[in-house]
Amino acid sequence: MTAEMVRLLMEAIAPVMREIAHEIAQEAVQDVTGRVALVETHAPRLVRAEANLDAMTGILGTVRERLAVVETRPADAGPPGPPGADGTLEQLRCEYDGERTIRLVTKAGTVIEGGTITLPIPLFQGPHDPTRTYQKGDLVQWNGGGYLCIAPVEAGRPHEGAKGWRLFVKPGRDGKDGKP
Repeated sequence: MTAEMVRLLMEAIAPVMREIAHEIAQEAVQDVTGRVALVETHAPRLVRAEANLDAMTGILGTVRERLAVVETRPADAGPPGPPGADGTLEQLRCEYDGERTIRLVTKAGTVIEGGTITLPIPLFQGPHDPTRTYQKGDLVQWNGGGYLCIAPVEAGRPHEGAKGWRLFVKPGRDGKDGKP
């Protein structure tokens, strides 16, 4: 806020406060004999409004003076920053493998450093294969149940409490054959 803005604010507030005070005074003197109670009711508001106007004028004057001091100071320049990197985001491409990996690559096809993002999106991998390595987010079927891989697993069968696996769908009981 500049000193000019503070001055304009003060000028804008003063007429409004005066108008409020003027309206209160007009109401009080319209009918002196019948409106004594009204005058007694509004007189404290008028006094408070006038006191508030004086206080606001003083505060805004102080702010204006401080702002004028700040505006006259020369700006302190900081040290020069490092040179910017060549290129823009226009030279960046996202490649999605259709499963859970997103790669950020340049238009030339080079993967940028830290630009491979692997999301643990649940993917059904079918019946469990104990010779296969599973990744976080893989879903498998084993022994009638469904299991979610919660950490990379290289070997072993999933079961309740198995490291790297969480039971996703509990196996049901065998049903009895019904008669047609």
